[in-house]
Amino acid sequence: SSGINAEYGKNLKAVSIQPPYKYNSEERSAAVLIVLCEVGGVCHVLLNKRSEALRRHPGQVCYPGGMRDPVDESVVDTALRECEEETGLLRDVVMVTSVLPSLKVYQKTLHLTPVICTVPPDTLTNYPFSPNPDEVADIFHVPLSLFLSDREPPLKSHTVQ
Repeated sequence: SSGINAEYGKNLKAVSIQPPYKYNSEERSAAVLIVLCEVGGVCHVLLNKRSEALRRHPGQVCYPGGMRDPVDESVVDTALRECEEETGLLRDVVMVTSVLPSLKVYQKTLHLTPVICTVPPDTLTNYPFSPNPDEVADIFHVPLSLFLSDREPPLKSHTVQ
């Protein structure tokens, strides 16, 4: 099979967690985990629909992730911990492949860092996700190509039980 997970892990190495990935200040920081997976030969990305009960951004679609906790030593720690808390996807299933530059968001008061990872083929369709109902209303995946097109995609979701 060809695709992002062909010969999974053979040519990919986990990113070295050194500055600037380690936290070195008290700035408000958050990280998201962009989970890529080959599904039926097509690259898909994992998304959450936030719970309607949340105070901030209720019902919005997002990547798994959130705010830095004191236990997090790096942006990768934050992204993996938040994804596990929100979706039940265990950190030993993912392979971190890169960390993108941080973005300053919310009137430049928050540093948001995207962390890219892959999971073995078909994980997104076969994994026993366990969404945290306090934070997540739905977990779903869509082809990555939807984000690379100018046209508006028809999105369908499925509820994880």
